[in-house]
Amino acid sequence: MYSEANPLAMDLVLNFPNDGIRLVFDPVTQRLKIIEVYSMNKVKLKYCGVHFNSPQVQPTIEQIDMSFGATHPGVYDPTHQLFILNFRGLSFSFPIDSKFEPYYTHGLGSLKFSSGSSPVVSHMSIYHGNNLTDAKAPPLPLQCFHGNCFAESVEIINQDGNVLGLKCFLVAEGPGPGKILELRRRTFERNVMFGDSCQDVLSSLGSPCKVFYKAEDKMRIHSPSPHKLAQSKSSDYFFNYFTLGIDILFDAYSHLVKKFILHTNFPGHYNFNMYQRCEFKWDSVQDYLGKPVEAPVVLNRSSSTNTTNPFGSTFCYNLQHMIFEVMANNHLASVTLKLESEVEGNCQQSPCENKPCKQGGTCNPLYGSNGFYCERSPGSIVQGASWSKLNTDEVCFGAKNNTYGNFTMTSLGAILTMKLQYISGFVTCNNRTLPYGSHWACGKGSSIATILTSAAKKVVFPEDYKEKAYSLAGYHANSSELVFPPLSLPLKVTNGEEYQIWYNEDFVDGEEFNNDGQTCVNVYALYVS
Repeated sequence: MYSEANPLAMDLVLNFPNDGIRLVFDPVTQRLKIIEVYSMNKVKLKYCGVHFNSPQVQPTIEQIDMSFGATHPGVYDPTHQLFILNFRGLSFSFPIDSKFEPYYTHGLGSLKFSSGSSPVVSHMSIYHGNNLTDAKAPPLPLQCFHGNCFAESVEIINQDGNVLGLKCFLVAEGPGPGKILELRRRTFERNVMFGDSCQDVLSSLGSPCKVFYKAEDKMRIHSPSPHKLAQSKSSDYFFNYFTLGIDILFDAYSHLVKKFILHTNFPGHYNFNMYQRCEFKWDSVQDYLGKPVEAPVVLNRSSSTNTTNPFGSTFCYNLQHMIFEVMANNHLASVTLKLESEVEGNCQQSPCENKPCKQGGTCNPLYGSNGFYCERSPGSIVQGASWSKLNTDEVCFGAKNNTYGNFTMTSLGAILTMKLQYISGFVTCNNRTLPYGSHWACGKGSSIATILTSAAKKVVFPEDYKEKAYSLAGYHANSSELVFPPLSLPLKVTNGEEYQIWYNEDFVDGEEFNNDGQTCVNVYALYVS
């Protein structure tokens, strides 16, 4: 049982009539707070190994006194004609006629009943605390962790209005201080960012409860891309962290984080009881973010094993790079966070769709990347030309003390653009974040801080370099590769000519004292025919 209109206002109740037991859960934490036994004749109960309720032992006043000892005088409930006897975390209800109330001064045992008419417990409640009416769910016991990690709360990491990732406040069991192997409750923080690799996420959050590969995308029809009906050869996949209330979507090709889904686990939703919950409400979100500008998308969930959804449809609103799934009662079922460049339906938008080439240039996608090149004269680029790899051994560059990486051109010609393909390592401008960093910049955001120069320290890529970190459309600090925008004039190179890869602060001799790390890459060039 639950309140469909306001699921946070009423306790969640599971009733087991065949056993005479009712379980009461806190509506916010969704943890058990009261166990009620309302049919004593359907259960056997022991205390300290001795029965106080069974077919042979009736739970009379005398039996309760003998089993549990003395306690404070009970409270009479005239509405239900019950005397309630309270112990710490335990209450017994006895049906007693109201005529006995004036004599109830020294406890139930002081009352005189005729032979065989001693009151018998009709109702028993087990709870945490001293008072049944103020009972609250206790903290999750260590015995219930079973090696899992739980989220106390999750915060969205924002920078200049852009969502970068999640800050997770986690709790788990761990060893206590000293040599005694006693498990203790441990709390800690972990950040998970867009562009993190599978290894980054596993290191931060541990193994997922489940890995789910997407077989289809029901939101694809809403994509503006003309390729929305194209079949993908690979499948994006989720790390499902049920105990955290989080799903993390990885790109099928780069294996980097591209989407987060936060679940509220409200009753009345198709996925209820699958996830830990986090608390949001749609009206409150609208107050901070404004009203959606588009009509919602109606979502009717089902699965291959359960094709019916008794809870009805939900409504998905797209707002500030987030998707809010709203239930009919105006509460949020889930919140999806996606990259600014992420297109609805997870379809890859053509880099030429927005016609980026100026002065009559023809846009063509770059091969094996999300970039493009502008063809200014017919035949200047061989259609289908492949990337030329320039290095035999991996090229590594650091973040301070002039630790650039160098490579040489393999042939004479003119280069239109270049590509760096990530192999291993990281760089950072804050060594306090070790062992965390990013592939191409200081942190795990959208800025890039990797540049290419000649041996004479003349910057070649990016062409509009301004001695600071920059943005590169379609890429971020942890992209699996960087493809630079094509040069306005092809770069003429000779065989064996040296070029260098630099971290920006190291190149400009900026505040590099707390920089650290090293990124290793492969280097490719696209030659003009």
